Amino acid sequence: MIDYSYFGVGQIYLREIGASLGFLEVGNCSTLTFSVAEEEKKLKDYTVSGGGTRNSVKRIDTVTAAFTMHDLNADNLARAMYGATSVVTTSVVSGESGLVYPGSLTPFLSIPALTPVPTVVPAQTAAAARINTTAYALNAYILPASANGFYYKATTAGTSAGSVPTYPVVIGATVTDGTVVWTCAGKTTLVVNVDYEVRGAGIFAVATSTIAGETWTLGYTRVGVDVVQALTSSGKEYSMIFEGLNEARSGKRTKIEAFRVKPGALQQWGVIGEEYAGLEVSAELLSDATKTGALTSKYFRIDIEK
Repeated sequence: MIDYSYFGVGQIYLREIGASLGFLEVGNCSTLTFSVAEEEKKLKDYTVSGGGTRNSVKRIDTVTAAFTMHDLNADNLARAMYGATSVVTTSVVSGESGLVYPGSLTPFLSIPALTPVPTVVPAQTAAAARINTTAYALNAYILPASANGFYYKATTAGTSAGSVPTYPVVIGATVTDGTVVWTCAGKTTLVVNVDYEVRGAGIFAVATSTIAGETWTLGYTRVGVDVVQALTSSGKEYSMIFEGLNEARSGKRTKIEAFRVKPGALQQWGVIGEEYAGLEVSAELLSDATKTGALTSKYFRIDIEK
């Protein structure tokens, strides 16, 4: 008798049903399993004491497949998360506004290139110089007529005095100017690694570089990225092909075709961990009414090389 032991490796392909696409490679997968669950109806034997089963009928309840993907590209993430993909190309970003809080991260809208180093400028550097005996609204900004490297915010509205106040040069410190209270809100020139750090996702403001809620203007070169918008649609149906090699039989080939495969949403994704991440996906195999004929499966077909 021929030894049909099985130790398999191979490639999975998926094609979205109804789309004008071919079968696309899923990439490196560590597992692919098929399972069949039965529903059993039993008739108890009521004719004798002690019971027993008079008759039983078993029917197919569900047919499922499960596979684990290790190529975490945008297409696989979108499949596993009922999502949509798009592409953002490399470009220069200027004038992006970021709301800043001391000791916290202000995110970029996109991932920045490492070079050139992103630029960071307080938006308030365009404020007008203070004027004597002038009404100032709450949250108005000024610069000293004689620049001192800081800008100031009206944290109490009022009218300025007839002479220039002594401006504080400590962030968060205040001075009363007539009936206006000015708060030293930030520096007019920011220095990287002194006033802020450039991190992968944004700008981290040093605790002493600004008061809360200020606006900094960001400029950087945006790197090209694939974007996955998760959970934006309902589950899709696919046709699946597995082309495998049976290493237990010197690489004899196995082909499995599943006709209607409907994956469920990803249950978990280990973003931080000490092992390679995998996307574990479970799918139900639905009956394909187009498959007809005696002894023709409506679920999946297996071809085994002799």
